Amino acid sequence: MSETVLRQTETGFGVSGDMRFSTVTGLLNESMAMFEGRQILEVDLGAVDRVDSAGLALLIEWMRRGMKNNTEVQFVSMPDQLKEIARMSGLATILRSV
Repeated sequence: MSETVLRQTETGFGVSGDMRFSTVTGLLNESMAMFEGRQILEVDLGAVDRVDSAGLALLIEWMRRGMKNNTEVQFVSMPDQLKEIARMSGLATILRSV
């Protein structure tokens, strides 16, 4: 298991490490303040090592939070594993990936 880190960037935030059941609650809590005052929020997923369905649920929660705050959430460098989980779940079309 790799260390999971959320880092703030100029355009939003990035995630490195695992996005799994054991880490998503912490990521959600750390990320909440980063939605305020932004029209567009980029979430860089390029350094994510491992992901499961809880990671996909976190992306959907970030999108929901963005809609609540009138913030467009864009996912950057989404890992293939996450794209496949989204596709198999029938959710690939709702995720905005750049």
